[in-house]
Amino acid sequence: MLNIVMLIGRLTADPDLNYGKGEGIAIGKFTLAVDDGFGEKKDTDFIRVTTFRKTAENVCEYLQKGSLVSVVGKWKSGKYEKDGTTHYTNELVGDRVVFLDKKGAQSQDEEDDQEEDVRDEDVPF
Repeated sequence: MLNIVMLIGRLTADPDLNYGKGEGIAIGKFTLAVDDGFGEKKDTDFIRVTTFRKTAENVCEYLQKGSLVSVVGKWKSGKYEKDGTTHYTNELVGDRVVFLDKKGAQSQDEEDDQEEDVRDEDVPF
């Protein structure tokens, strides 16, 4: 069986970082807004994402509300009982988070005004 999910979207709020009891593993949580369709048929899904260890620390240090990211991980569902009612949960456990915003993001007009000077020695391949 295969459980791989890949999403691209924007954070709806700044991510939260906590450390688990016992071993003190870093746990990062955020919600990702993922658009589907366009125009009148556009719909947005809000997906809860949980990351662990160094990925969680990096997400919480470098990302903020509105950041564009790609998340690859596995879908996790669960359930719990509260006050006699069963509640179901769904989330993406993110193994890999790629930051898609440019460092020091600029508006498109500012980018168009700048000349790019790339030398052969700057290219990594």
